[in-house]
Amino acid sequence: SGEITRGTLVQILTKGMRRRTVILSKFTASALIWTICYSMAYLVTFSYSKLFWKETEVANLLFSVGCVWLFGLLLISILIFGGILVSNNFGSLLFAGGTVVVMLRLNIPPRIAKYNPLQLVTGNMALLTAEKSISELYLAGGVTVLLGVAFLVAGGYVFNKKKI
Repeated sequence: SGEITRGTLVQILTKGMRRRTVILSKFTASALIWTICYSMAYLVTFSYSKLFWKETEVANLLFSVGCVWLFGLLLISILIFGGILVSNNFGSLLFAGGTVVVMLRLNIPPRIAKYNPLQLVTGNMALLTAEKSISELYLAGGVTVLLGVAFLVAGGYVFNKKKI
């Protein structure tokens, strides 16, 4: 995001590091940080809930948590792609926000909504109350993985063509 404007990325690339490696490194580091922070938040919340409500049974808990985690990975890939397109943090955030707005609009027609990655974060509460089955989110999960990979591949393509 700020590596281009600060000039630190030029030094790394002139030493022979491939541009694709830079993108995958940023994604891997961000995904690792996201996973650690999300896991810690989950464990604290889960422990707190078990401490105060001992007899609580929640359906599909781990799958629901995994859905939100997967959507977070998609957002990371969108942020990285947006950062490559506009070369600054603000533009990257605007791109990610615009993508979420598009997903919100696509969530309106019921035929399209079942494929929408946003279902992973809007439908996970229905999973916890057993109003929705796990199989109802498989399509959204698959599309989320495909979109995440597509944003990273597109980012690599754009970054290779971009002059630094």
